[in-house]
Parts: sequence; structure tokens; C-alpha cells
Amino acid sequence: MSTSRTRAFTLVELLVVIAIIGVLVALLLPAIQAAREAARRSQCINNLKQIGLAIQNYHGTRNELPPSRLPCHHATWAALLWPYLEQDNIAQRWLPNKSFYKQPLENLDVQVPSYLCPSRRSAPQLSLEGDFRQGGGSQTHRPGGLADYAVAIGDGEGYTGDGGEETAPEDSTPNGPFRVGKAGKCYGFDPDVYFEGDYTSQTNFKSIEDGLSNTLFVGEKHLVPQGFGKKQFDDNSIYNPDFHRTISRYGGPKAPLANAQDETIPPFSNFGSWHAGIVNFSVGDASVRSINNSIDPLVLRLLVVRNDGNSVSFGDL
Repeated sequence: MSTSRTRAFTLVELLVVIAIIGVLVALLLPAIQAAREAARRSQCINNLKQIGLAIQNYHGTRNELPPSRLPCHHATWAALLWPYLEQDNIAQRWLPNKSFYKQPLENLDVQVPSYLCPSRRSAPQLSLEGDFRQGGGSQTHRPGGLADYAVAIGDGEGYTGDGGEETAPEDSTPNGPFRVGKAGKCYGFDPDVYFEGDYTSQTNFKSIEDGLSNTLFVGEKHLVPQGFGKKQFDDNSIYNPDFHRTISRYGGPKAPLANAQDETIPPFSNFGSWHAGIVNFSVGDASVRSINNSIDPLVLRLLVVRNDGNSVSFGDL
């Protein structure tokens, strides 16, 4: 056999090997991507587990649930949980009598690993716009840390404006596990408002009349890719208490679970995830449940409302 024919056969064999490798890679790539997403989803579940345990420890210390947010433009549940997520150094440097808008920037750019779902994004993540006090004399954006999770404040009936929980009509108070807190006193002029005294929550474990194991506490919040870090998409800083749809979400006929990550039907007050077909939630007993995003909104409402007398067992879903 001539040298040229030998070279021709060698080239053909090489091309065959390359083709086989290409086929194998094409076959293996989806499996690799699925394995990576399974790992990311597992980490997301662990994040919610840690948040759920932090809420349990918070309640064990104060005998109340953390408020969704505090008055005086002061802080949110995400800041109140710092000591229970091994972030004591952050909690200690937060100025207790200063509003969000008067905190040093290094107090606002906090990155808590447990607050970000790796299927969606990873640290560092800071707000791009919207964290300034409109009409209050401070028009400078204060970039703060973001989060992929929000607390459940109810079904959204009667309190869907920016005021949120505290502006609800008297006959339609928030019916979820989390509500705005009651503070001591506020002094000064907006946004340079001083917070004095302690705060109290409006809910505790006893107020979860449908049972801790039947009530959703914290879940993945719906976010669209183009809305990262933007107030108009309800994704400004998780430490800014002024916009309740950034730090909390509804569940029910007015706010069904989002079906896709790019679903853009405003307002963005729904729970939703970047996992295929499910949304992860931390339940009142600190367990974590993955709920199909096609769940009947009426059933979702029963899981979010804390005291409707119609508890739903996850075993019945």
C-alpha cells in the first residue's frame, strides 16, 4: 500500500473519530446541563432551608416572626435575619437609628450567599436604580444588595399599591404570615428619619392558625432577566423597606405562580423561579417544598393565607 493511500485512510479514520466524539458530546451535554441544574436547584433548596431555620431561631429569641419591614424607612426581614445567618458582623455595623437612605454604602452592599438562587444569578448583585427616596429630598441612588427570595404577606386582596400592608382598608388586613412591624418613634424629616426604641411584629407562630406545616413563609420571587436590580421590576435592594413588592410577594388568584422566567405581566408581585416547572418555598416548620407552577391559584391562596380555616396538606397536592 502506498504512502498516499495510507495517509488517506488515516485521515478518514481521524474524521470518523471526530464525528463519534461530536455525537457523544451532543448526547452528553444535556445530561451535564441537567446535572448542573440539579446541583443549583439543590443549593436553592438549601438556601431556603437556612432562611427557614433563621426564622425559627428569630422566633425563639423574640417570640414573634420578623416583620416584613419596619417603619421609618429603616430595615426589612432580610436585614433582621442577619444574626441568624452567621452574619453578625453585618448586623453590628448597621446603624440602628438610621434609615436605609442614611446608612453608609458599605452597610447596603451586603452580599448574603443564602439570598441568591444560583439557577438565576450569583454574587455580587447590587441594585441599579430606584433606591432613593422620592419627594423626600434624597435623589441619589443608594445601591444595595439583592435577593431572589421574598416573604409571603397574603393573597393581595385590597392592598396591592406601593403602600402595601399598612395602607390596606380596615376590612382587608394582610392575611399572610408576615406584616409590617410596629416601631417605637420616628424623628426628623424624610428621608433623614431617626428610629428610636424597639420594634414589635404583628404575627407570631400562634397567629398561624392553619398550622406551620401548612403555610408558606418564604419563596422564590418572580423576576425577569431585564429587570435585575431595577425597582420598576420589583428588584431593587432587599434591604430597602419602602417598596413592599420587592421584599414580599402575594399568592392566589391575583398572583398565581409565574409560568416562565420571562413572563412580563405586571405587577411583578408573584412568586416564580428559574427552575423547570416548580417554585421552591420554605414552610413555617422550616421544611422546604417544591410546588408545581401550574398549581390552582385558589389552592395557592390557601397555602399563603395564615388564618382562613381551610388548611391544605402538601400530601394532598
